[in-house]
Amino acid sequence: MILFGLDKAKKSIAQKESVFLVEGYTDLIIMHQFGYTNTVATLGTACTLDHLRYLSRYAEQLHIMYDGDAAGQKAILKLVELCWQVSVDPYVITLPKEDDPASYILKHNSLEEPLSRAHDIFSFMMNHLSDNFTQKSLQGKLAVTQKLLDLIGTIEDPLKKDFILQQASVSFGVPYDTLKSSLQKNLREKHPQRVAPQPDTAVKPLLLRTTDLEKKLFSVILNYKGALGKDDQELLGLLLDEQLKKVFDAWHSSQNDEGTDITILFEQVTEDEKAFISHCISVADPEVPEETVPPAHLTQLYKKQWKKRVHVVKLEIATAEKQGNKERVSQLLTDLMTLKNKMLKRGIA
Repeated sequence: MILFGLDKAKKSIAQKESVFLVEGYTDLIIMHQFGYTNTVATLGTACTLDHLRYLSRYAEQLHIMYDGDAAGQKAILKLVELCWQVSVDPYVITLPKEDDPASYILKHNSLEEPLSRAHDIFSFMMNHLSDNFTQKSLQGKLAVTQKLLDLIGTIEDPLKKDFILQQASVSFGVPYDTLKSSLQKNLREKHPQRVAPQPDTAVKPLLLRTTDLEKKLFSVILNYKGALGKDDQELLGLLLDEQLKKVFDAWHSSQNDEGTDITILFEQVTEDEKAFISHCISVADPEVPEETVPPAHLTQLYKKQWKKRVHVVKLEIATAEKQGNKERVSQLLTDLMTLKNKMLKRGIA
């Protein structure tokens, strides 16, 4: 596994938490010369899943920028299929057909314009697959839909799967329930030993889906009264995903003069959520001897939750735009800006 330029780019990638991926040696050199020092190249070889997994150790965002011609776009589409399987936020930067990264940056001295219109990976693939969909034959429509379902089947995150299915339902004009049923059928046929005949809504236990940072947060607030200030409680209530927010709200409402009333807390949550809470209560974090959540932990958690929230809202906006629901788009943007302003006051977003 070779990624050219990684030795020089690694420090910059870690600092910026993002990486540019190009194909050619000239592209790599010019990118570095113009200040994009967080750039690596495959030098004509196909980018593999191992490459992407390695990059995901250092970066949270991946900007894919290949040649603008047909061959470059075809390579991007192959790479897109792999990106869905790694924990990194991939974006596709589209260049004019006559340009490669080196020629474009030499002409314009900057990537500001194509960067401003970069597509997240899901929008890019959805736009590609849904292009001229209504004009295709029945067999053509079935083939495109099957291609999308095969890709979605590689995603482990159930929430991400649902958002993509919702967006596909709008783009293709196929009912969401039909797509989800077909996806489950595909998974059962391809992986009969892994997919049990359970309801479509079956997901991983909360304890397995949460990050170490999230567990650390709940470990402290469940064990120590007053570990979290009012401002932090408000911000976390806006940033946490749906199930963690439910646990967080239940924790908040079960507070008394002595701390957390476990009986009241457990009355408000599911068995799955009880297992998560019990784990957090029983596991003492040796890195957190204080009875408050360390600011560094909170800042790190806020940054990760903020990126997740932005990604989810982008998908919701794309779906609302496809549906022509301007009110929903406006509300989503307003809510996101309100949250961003709160983050900016904390010096985070």
